[in-house]
Amino acid sequence: MPKLGISETFDMQTRDRYTKVECEITVKIDGKELPTLGVVGEAVEKCITTVQEHVKRSYEVIPERV
Repeated sequence: MPKLGISETFDMQTRDRYTKVECEITVKIDGKELPTLGVVGEAVEKCITTVQEHVKRSYEVIPERV
């Protein structure tokens, strides 16, 4: 069965420009009818943007102390 895989590794800023983490996002698809690499690549780019936005936002909000 045909397989398709795309992996993207990048550094992501967390609290400030001095605090970074390494990230890896991987998409693997198996099946008879695979999407094109362009379609999957665009989806991976959107995933990266979404993850970066959520992580950045999580450091902007200070959680309440209970």
